[in-house]
Amino acid sequence: MEVTINSAYSSPQQITATSQEENKQVSAANTSAESKTLPDDKVNISEEALRKLAKTEESKTAENTSEDKTEQLIEALKEKIAELNERLAKLRTKDDEASIEQTKVLEIELATLNAQLMELVTSKLAAAKA
Repeated sequence: MEVTINSAYSSPQQITATSQEENKQVSAANTSAESKTLPDDKVNISEEALRKLAKTEESKTAENTSEDKTEQLIEALKEKIAELNERLAKLRTKDDEASIEQTKVLEIELATLNAQLMELVTSKLAAAKA
């Protein structure tokens, strides 16, 4: 890839990038007559550098996707916990043996879901700090 930069410091710069796959040109209006007379700087970017840049951009996209999935899991767990709390409240009003056993099972499930939720929130916070 070859990048040509018009080295005018007093006005917007003109950048031209060419590669084997595509040609891109990004330009801004040069209003100064002085900037048109300055020599152009040429920079060559290796294919390896382009691959690394592409990988970096892909990893950023993957991180955003991962954060979205984590957020979706957190919301799903919150909904399940709310449903379990409602079921537990109804079961606790009943006084029969089956309801008591079902309450114990649901309490264990609730504890498990809460632990999963805490783990997801902790990983989300750790990712936000990084």
